[in-house]
Parts: sequence; C-alpha cells; structure tokens
Amino acid sequence: MHINGRELILALVFISPIVVGIFATTQFYGASVEPQSRDGQVEIKTDSFLIKIFEDVKSATGYRYSAHDDKNCGLDTIKIIENPLGGYLGVYHSYIGGIFYVRLAESNDLLNWRYIKTIDAYASQPTIAKAPNDAYIVAFEKENSSSSHLKVCYYSNLSALIDANGLPSFTIDLPMTLSSANEGTPNIYNITVRNSVLNVTIGFHYNNLTANADEVAIGWLTVSLINATNWRWQTKPMKGYTGKLRDEFYVKGNIGDRDFGQIFGMEFTLQEGNLNERVPGTDWTAWRIFLYNHSSGSFVMLNITTHAGSTSFGNPTFTLLKSPSGRTAIVVTYYIFSEGAAEGEAGQLIFYKELDYDIIISNITLSKERPKVGEDVQVYVTVQNLGRLRATFNVTANYTRISDPTIGTVNVTLDSLDSVTLNFTWSPESPGRYQILVYVSGLPRDADPTNNQKRIVLYVYAHN
Repeated sequence: MHINGRELILALVFISPIVVGIFATTQFYGASVEPQSRDGQVEIKTDSFLIKIFEDVKSATGYRYSAHDDKNCGLDTIKIIENPLGGYLGVYHSYIGGIFYVRLAESNDLLNWRYIKTIDAYASQPTIAKAPNDAYIVAFEKENSSSSHLKVCYYSNLSALIDANGLPSFTIDLPMTLSSANEGTPNIYNITVRNSVLNVTIGFHYNNLTANADEVAIGWLTVSLINATNWRWQTKPMKGYTGKLRDEFYVKGNIGDRDFGQIFGMEFTLQEGNLNERVPGTDWTAWRIFLYNHSSGSFVMLNITTHAGSTSFGNPTFTLLKSPSGRTAIVVTYYIFSEGAAEGEAGQLIFYKELDYDIIISNITLSKERPKVGEDVQVYVTVQNLGRLRATFNVTANYTRISDPTIGTVNVTLDSLDSVTLNFTWSPESPGRYQILVYVSGLPRDADPTNNQKRIVLYVYAHN
C-alpha cells in the first residue's frame, strides 16, 4: 500500500508444523534503555511534527482553559484515557477547603467533565493506566504529616473503577526509598501481568535534599494478584536523564512531573523542569516543558503558544486516543501557573489535535475455513482511515513460503473516517499451515503503528 510514498503489504507466511515462531517485544524500563540509532532525517521530521502538536495550542481541534468539572472543582493535573464503554475517563486533583483530593470524572467530548467520585483525600497529582488483564491502576502522591509518598490503587475491572461506590481490590502505600521529604508525581511506563503477578514500572520525582531540588527516579512494583500483601518495590534515580536537563538546558531547579507514551511508533516523555534554583523557594514563573525522545536520547524545550500568551507550564500529560468525532488524536494537558498565565488562562489546560494519518487494518476474513490445494480462497481485508486527511494508497496481498508471490494490488482512496473491504483471490498450491499477515510499513507519521497489522492462521488440506 502506498500512501503518499508509504507502503502497506499484505503477506501470507507459511508456518512449518515443527517450527515455533519467536516474536520480539520491546518494553520500556526507564533510563537504563540505551538510545537506538535511527535514520536521522526521518527522526528530525517526526520530532518536528510532534513538537508542533505539543506546542501550538492555537491550532488545536478543541481546547479549554481553566478547566473545571461539573461541581466547579479544578481538573488540576488531569490524566485522560479512553473509556471502553465510550467517551473518556480522567483522574485529577482538586483543592477544596484547604485539602487536596484525587477525583475521577468522565467526559464525552474531552473538554467538559462530570464528577464520578473521590478516590482519596490528602492526595494529589494522579495518573491512571489500564493493565493487560483489564484492571486499572491509579497512582498518586499521598500526603503524610510532614512529607509525601507514592500510593497505588488497583481496581480489578472497569465497573469497580467507575462505580461511585466502587473500591479498589487493594492499595499499596509505597515506602520512601530516595528521600526523607517527598516522593510523588507518578507516571506509568509499563504494566505486565504474567502468572498472576502484576509488574508496574513507575516514574516519580524525589526531593533530593543534597541538591536542594526535585529529581526524577524510576521504580518497579511487583505484586502477587493471589496475595496482594506479597509485593516488592525497587527504585533508582535516573541520573543520566536528569543530568541532560541540567547540563544541556541549564535547568537549575526542580525536575518533577512527566508523562510517557508511544506516538508514530516511537517513545516520548513530556517532562517539566524549573529553570531557576529553588532558593529561597520555587520560582513559579520559570516552569517549562521538555520533550524527550527515547530513541535519540535527546530533549527539546517546547515553546508553547497559547491564545493569550501564557509562559509557565507544568504537570504535562498526553494520550493517543480517538477524538469525539472518531478520528485518531492526541489529547494534551498542562497546568498553567498563575504567575506565568495570561488573562483567562490560569489553571488546567486541556487541548486535543486530530492527526493527519492513521490507516488501520481492522479485519481479515476468508471465504473458506478449510481450503484445499488448488481451490480459490477469497481474502477479504478491511482497511480504515481514521486520520484527518484523505489518503490514496495501494494495498498489495502476498503469501510467503520461500518467495513472496503477489496475490494482487488494489489502488484505494479513502476519505477521513471511511473504510473499504478489499477482496483478493488466492489459490494455494501446497498443503500446510499458513499465516496471513497484513501490515503497514514505512509510515513515519502514521499516528499509531500498533494497529497497522492483522494476522490470521489457516490450514490448507490435500484433496485426499
């Protein structure tokens, strides 16, 4: 498939009955991951395009300044995810009567939010992520009498999370390991569940009393889902990551909250940092947002442009999701500090942008479940365009044993939100077990490469 010079290939792969397929999976475990070499030209273009998404609020598809929920409580530091039932969920904190509360709300349009429940009191700066077993992890900063630490809540399913009276299956107050003063502002890098064991990789800040500044660390939480009292927590400072900001961008003060995600098939972190030293206190006008590319191991300081010209931003989050119109989009949130806010912009900012391209192979079906050698098999492939722009491309169907004979090529033009089902005819010449793999390659600006492939397995039988 060619989409403005991009290729999508449909391939059938013969699988020998005695060969076991091995698939490599990359998981993020923090600063110890070495940057991988990439084509510099492609990477610069991708970064430049992504930087504009995070910087230019004025070109957003939708936005809201000073965002509040339907109870008129601030949606401060909100982290947004999709609700499998439709719409969106967000965790945030509100400052009510001198107390911080972590709260949960829902939305149909990303900008207007209805309060569901309070998750915890004397708590702030939450994040949320869905686990592979359909559980939900909510993590936040929990206050003590004179300090703060990380707390994790595990909701075993969506119903427990969104029910106004629903409670977590278990909670864990994580011990402070790097600071006697403060550890908080969690983000979630990765979640796995294997053999009833939950593993969560969490980023956080710790108050480095020696440096008189907050700095970034990473931790690994392991929990038995059979007996949640059996858990382990290991941490380490991300010294190289923090050092880059201090050495290359002269970030002298706190390096605190951040969020991590994958866009265009690459891993990125949005990171807040304060340009000025924490002496005698935090300079609230000096907060800036930096974009970190995990492939190149490099930071870029964002020049965020709002409608009225605010200058001081913190608590960044971003999520790749479907927009209210059904297109693929990125929703971004920043907290605008009043000391650097333009008129009418102080508080929580939420904005989202629909992306240009996202081609999805959504389905593959066959006309025969038990084809025989020499029989025609219709391979039906459904392709969707969830990007913002119209796209013209070729879809090519191949099957593979030793070489890659072409089944056929179809030229397709899809408007935004359109889909088409293509029909390829294939006549297998030999019996055996085949894998039909449909995948997109060479799409540096496809919003979500994880949905660019689909595979099915079938058996071809001899006539006797």
